[in-house]
Amino acid sequence: MMNTAEMKLDKLETLLARGGEQDREAAQVLAAVIAIPTETRYPPIDLPPQRIKQRTLEILVEQLAGLAKQKPVLAVYEDVHWIDPSTLELLGLVIERVQRLPALVLITFRPEFSPPWTSHAHVTQLSLSRLTRRHGAAVALRVTGGKALPREVLDQIMARTDGVPLFVEELTKTVLESGLLRDVGNHFELTGLSRRWRSRLRCTTR
Repeated sequence: MMNTAEMKLDKLETLLARGGEQDREAAQVLAAVIAIPTETRYPPIDLPPQRIKQRTLEILVEQLAGLAKQKPVLAVYEDVHWIDPSTLELLGLVIERVQRLPALVLITFRPEFSPPWTSHAHVTQLSLSRLTRRHGAAVALRVTGGKALPREVLDQIMARTDGVPLFVEELTKTVLESGLLRDVGNHFELTGLSRRWRSRLRCTTR
């Protein structure tokens, strides 16, 4: 079933209502930003583009604040090293506002990103090192559903992923799908392709 413009507006208004008393203009502004036709419900929006942007950021911050007044909120922003300028501006407003709210904002980014908000007293920055072999093996074990991999396969995965969690997950999945392993119940064993498994594993990482 395709969503009509009216249905989309209903959903948008319902979503905004969860954050408290957002006025009709809030729905009108956000509808314009995400290109939902509003002619049947709202008059034409009469704001310059810069003001629409400002109102959008204000509405989103107010939505977070409204939700936090009802119960504690966890807001997660991942891979902020790829952030665009408008979202960076939004995050700055959120971080400024969140110090007065029962909310926790968790932001992840790579070391090359320089966050502009570290001067705030309520902001704590934690640097995470690469996974140790023990922790990397635990990630691989989670991907396999708790079934142990052959030691030589796990050694190759750990060596080639350099302690990066996402790489450990993805390479482990690739190996499981490669046909190199046989599920024997509570662990995996190498199949009859064991003589060639190292070269095949190398191919999966290119």
